[in-house]
Amino acid sequence: DDTGGGEPSISVVPETMDLGKVLVGNPRNVNLEIRNVGQAPLEVFEVLCAMPRISITPFVGMIPPGDFELVPVTGTCTIEEQVSGLMRVVSDDPDTKAVDVPVFMNCITP
Repeated sequence: DDTGGGEPSISVVPETMDLGKVLVGNPRNVNLEIRNVGQAPLEVFEVLCAMPRISITPFVGMIPPGDFELVPVTGTCTIEEQVSGLMRVVSDDPDTKAVDVPVFMNCITP
């Protein structure tokens, strides 16, 4: 191990993202926190979300041990509907290469 000992370890907050009730035409902004709870730098390769109503600000890079990055997430409703799906964070954590975060949103009209 050439990192000086230890390995990276990923943790995400929240583990399930529930945006709750979101008004049509009034986007909701929240953050996904990607933490490195390990003892070596964590490399995040990509943050993916294939849900049409959920947009993310891409993050790729290194997170030092004990540190975190915030990934902005925006839920936008255009019609009344229930929205659910997954975001995926892919990293070099040797134990958990990909973390799936369930995402829920209830689009309502005013």
